[in-house]
Amino acid sequence: MIPKIKFGKVSNKKFFDKLNLCFEQRTPFVAYRKKNSIDLICHIDNNCISVKSLKGCKPGFFFMPFDRSNPGYKISLENSLATQLNTKKITHSNLNSIKNLKSSEKQKKKYLKSVTKIIEKIGKSNLSKVVYSDVFEFENVEKNSINHFKKLLNSHFDALCYLFYHPNEGCWLGASPETLINLNNFNLKTVALAGTKKKEANKWTRKEIEEQKIVEKYIVNKLKPICQKVNTTKKETIKAGGVEHLKSTIEGVSKHPVSDIIKTIHPTPAVAGFPLKKALSVIKDLEKHKRFFYTGYFGIISEGWCETYVNLRCVNIIKDKALVYVGGGITYDSTPVSEWNEIILKSETILKIFAD
Repeated sequence: MIPKIKFGKVSNKKFFDKLNLCFEQRTPFVAYRKKNSIDLICHIDNNCISVKSLKGCKPGFFFMPFDRSNPGYKISLENSLATQLNTKKITHSNLNSIKNLKSSEKQKKKYLKSVTKIIEKIGKSNLSKVVYSDVFEFENVEKNSINHFKKLLNSHFDALCYLFYHPNEGCWLGASPETLINLNNFNLKTVALAGTKKKEANKWTRKEIEEQKIVEKYIVNKLKPICQKVNTTKKETIKAGGVEHLKSTIEGVSKHPVSDIIKTIHPTPAVAGFPLKKALSVIKDLEKHKRFFYTGYFGIISEGWCETYVNLRCVNIIKDKALVYVGGGITYDSTPVSEWNEIILKSETILKIFAD
C-alpha cells in the first residue's frame, strides 16, 4: 500500500536552509523533484540504516547500488518536508568555463581501447551488448552541493532530479530519465530505455534500435514468470537533457513482493548488458573504477507499492572532488569514437551545474 507521509510544508528558503543545516550537522537526507513537477520533497533521517536487501524492510526511501552484493541505505519517511519550487529555467550553452577537469587524451585512448576490445568480444561470442562506463574527475568544487542541486533543478525539468547526502558517501546528485519499477495495487509498470542520439539527428540507426530491443526483450522475458498480462507499448523518442532516447513502456499485473520483482530485473541490459553474467564479467574486467551507486536505483518502497528510478546522469561529490559517471551501450555495430562522443554528450547533463 502507498505509505502515508506527513509533510511539513515550508517556504523555499526554509527548505534549503534545512538542507544546509543537515549538511552542516552531517545528517543524512534525500531531496528530489519528479519530472515536470514543481513539488520539491525532502526526507531526513539521523538514524539512516545500511541495508543489503529490501526484504523485510519497513517503508522508506532506498538508495541502492549497482552491485547487489554491496549495501545501500534506507531513509525513514517520518521526518519529511515539502515546498513548491520557484524555478527559472536556465541553460548553459558554453561549457568552456568549467575548470579543473581531470581528463586527457590518455583517458580517451584507454576508453577507445576498451571499447574496441568489447566489440571484438561481441564478434567472437554470443555477447550482444555491454554497458561500459567511465568517470570524469573534477577538483576544487564546492563540497556543499546545495547550490549545485539548485542549478540541476533549474536545468532539467524533463528528469527526476535528486540530491542524496550521507556523511560516509558525500553527496550524490543526478537527473534520471528512467523508471525502474512502479507498482500500485498489483499493477506494475517499467520501461525499456536505451539508445542515444543528438536531438539534431533525424533518424535512429540500427545500432540504437537493436540496443533498445535487447533491453525490452530481456525485461519482458524476466517479468512473464511473475506477472500476468504483460503488454508492451510502441517505441517512442523521449528527450533527456541534450540527447534523446528510445523508450517503450512495459505493463503487467504481479502479486509478488516488490523485493522479488526488483531482484528479478535489476540490473537490466540498459545498465549492464546481455547476456547479463557475461556482460558483468566484461565490466568487472575492463572498468577500473567502482560504480557504487551509479546505475543502481532509488525511490520509495513499501510492501506492495513502489516508485523507483535508475540512477543515471549522476555525480558523487566528496570533499572538494567531483566524480561524474557516464556510460553507453556497446554492440557489434558500435564505433569507438562515436561511443566516446556519446558519453561526452551525456556528461553535459551534469557538467552544466559546474559551469560558471
